[in-house]
Amino acid sequence: MPKPVATVAATRHNRVWHDVTNADQERIQIRFAGGKEAEFIHSDIAAIRKPKWYLLGTDGAIVGEWRDTIVYRSDPDIHN
Repeated sequence: MPKPVATVAATRHNRVWHDVTNADQERIQIRFAGGKEAEFIHSDIAAIRKPKWYLLGTDGAIVGEWRDTIVYRSDPDIHN
């Protein structure tokens, strides 16, 4: 951003996973001089998986998806 940072605001919550000290969800909002904004949200409590990241603009958007993985499982009882 060509303009300097005007304000930064952040919140974090620990409402689900009480057995750990890290937050379940965090939000960081940055406002720049000139009116542009940026927002970062990280959540471990979403009901469905969101895109890994996305960039929204007035003329379009870019979305980064998570890489699909294949999970293999072996049943030890089959091999005995």
